Amino acid sequence: MELVTPQPTTTIAAGSGPAFHKRWNGWTILWIFVVLAFLYIGVQTGATIALLFLKFPDIMSAAMHGDNSALMALVTTPAGLARILTPLGFLFIMVPTTVVMVAATLVLARGALRASLEDLGFGKPLTGYTALIAVGAGLGLFLLSGILSATQEHFFGAHPQQIALILKQHRGVASLVLDLLSAAFLAPLWEETFFRGVFFASLVQRMPFWPAAILSGLAFGLAHGDLWNLVPLAVLGVGLAYVYYRTGNIWANIVTHATINGSDLVIQFLFPQLTN
Repeated sequence: MELVTPQPTTTIAAGSGPAFHKRWNGWTILWIFVVLAFLYIGVQTGATIALLFLKFPDIMSAAMHGDNSALMALVTTPAGLARILTPLGFLFIMVPTTVVMVAATLVLARGALRASLEDLGFGKPLTGYTALIAVGAGLGLFLLSGILSATQEHFFGAHPQQIALILKQHRGVASLVLDLLSAAFLAPLWEETFFRGVFFASLVQRMPFWPAAILSGLAFGLAHGDLWNLVPLAVLGVGLAYVYYRTGNIWANIVTHATINGSDLVIQFLFPQLTN
């Protein structure tokens, strides 16, 4: 694994690696974050509404005519959400979300920060050795997150993520393949592009690695909207920041993130009794 060693920005010219040694404007990073947050909410909402019209036309028709009782029961109960977020439904929402968010992140970074693809970690190919290291890091982080979650559950009780509860209800090989495509391929693409390629890089331009990694990890955890699982999620964020800092390769991060998410899905598929 290639080590990216920070040096004073005055002694390093912009190269082909991540922008660890540049100085992006902090206010620009903030408004990019805000724009992307609102865009994410808008895309998810729009895709969900489109899915509801496709899957439940009668319920949506009734809601448009003033009777939204069935719609509220559908979107506010675990059973109703499971009817919406079938493997195909989950993929239906994730495809436009990923495409729009990755494109928006790249466009905003390019236009507002003058960041190239190399600045965002896309400049290096993913070698076989780096991929193996990334998979190993993903397995290690998955295990660490599991230990933290189990410890937290022991002391405070179980508070699983809503999406995790829904995914546990998916059964069969076809469902596993679709869920892997949604959660282990599409989700890491845009999350790594922003949280590591833009946000963590902007922090490490200003401070040592560990404060930058912890702050970016906390932001990553908070962005999932699940305070009960903030600690395990933040630790994953710190670990992913470390992978990016050491490799300078966002593809390695995507592989690591995919390994984390994919490991959870595969274990649920192979050993459903362990996750019930």
